[in-house]
Parts: sequence; structure tokens; C-alpha cells
Amino acid sequence: MITKMVQVKGKYFKGVLTLQQEISSEKPLDVIVVFPEVEQKGEELLNFSQFGFTKAQELLADFKGSFTKTILEERRRSR
Repeated sequence: MITKMVQVKGKYFKGVLTLQQEISSEKPLDVIVVFPEVEQKGEELLNFSQFGFTKAQELLADFKGSFTKTILEERRRSR
């Protein structure tokens, strides 16, 4: 059970993770590592700074119908 999480920034390079500050502990600690906006080869990531509610409204301005129904139909077809 996780009772507290501490955020520490650092750098990852060639398999080595270096933290910017020391965390003292008398026993080994489990960690969760998150890599923000890392693009894998051939993979495009959604950049949230380039997309927002206003942009979504613009893209869907000519859409007529049920958005939920359309999404469900697309998911069924992709199975």
C-alpha cells in the first residue's frame, strides 16, 4: 500500500538514472519512473500543449450526430 509519494527530478541517459537530490532511507525503496514527452521511433505522441477544448470544438464544428455512438461504432469495427 502506497501511503506517500515524493517527487524527485533527475536525468536518465544510457540506462543510468541520476536523481537531482538525495533521498535518505534505511531500506530499499520502490520507485515509479515517468518519462515526460518521450517519442519512440515511428510513434507520434499527443502533445497536450497543441490540443485543447477550443481546438476540439473547431475540429468537430461540422460533425452532425452522436459522438458517443460514433466512437462505439469505431471501436466495434476495430476488433
